[in-house]
Amino acid sequence: MFQFKYKDLDISHKLDYASSPNDEYGKHMHYFYEIVYFINGDVDYTVESETRSLNKSDLVFIQPGEFHFATFNKKVHYERFVLKFPDQIIDSELKMRLQKVSHFIAKPDVFSPIFSDIDTKYCKFDDYSFSLIVKSKIIEMLVSISATQKVERKEEDNTIIASIINYINNHISSSLSLGSISSALNYSESYIANTFKKNMKAPLMQYIRSKKIIAAREMIIRGQKPKDIAESLGFNDYSTFYRSYIKVIGVSPSSTNSDKQKK
Repeated sequence: MFQFKYKDLDISHKLDYASSPNDEYGKHMHYFYEIVYFINGDVDYTVESETRSLNKSDLVFIQPGEFHFATFNKKVHYERFVLKFPDQIIDSELKMRLQKVSHFIAKPDVFSPIFSDIDTKYCKFDDYSFSLIVKSKIIEMLVSISATQKVERKEEDNTIIASIINYINNHISSSLSLGSISSALNYSESYIANTFKKNMKAPLMQYIRSKKIIAAREMIIRGQKPKDIAESLGFNDYSTFYRSYIKVIGVSPSSTNSDKQKK
């Protein structure tokens, strides 16, 4: 087991013992990519509107801005690899291909040797060299993942959740509200709100606000001004946008802009 952090790369091989998990499993989203490679346990994983019971050697692929969480049986050891990495290591063509793939992929013959190799090479190189090795392994996995056709959802209970999420993604720059979504999808506000919270374990408006903030970060990186972005994304005032940005991203909008200029 290990945890390795180098600049914006965060790699770990984790084992939580039965009845004493020490990780953060809560619902959340973030601006970087994440791969979870499942080794052992009794875990259901949710990414956006898709939920799967994980089997040994399953891989969970989470893109920036995708809401996710795990539900697990504390009586069973939970072992997995977790790779968190920035989008800068992926070129634009591969990013487009990755948009078409499933969140849940079973390719043990491909993935098992890669993670075994990462485990073996840990501590045998300096941090910089090991980070290069891991990045090359990540690219190898992403190329393999991009060749996987997207698996259609089978859970009928999540159809409404998929519709809500698709509507939000397609109208992220609009002044989204519970009323506007319920009107567009022809469901009552109470049904939309209650169904979303039941399935996603989070209030709908909190989810929308986080989605908007992650979109805002990308706009800042592209050179747009934070105040203009806040207005374009439908925030009533800049102070609300500023506080939400720090809560989701961890730094201020101006710090994001400064980091972009340094690279």
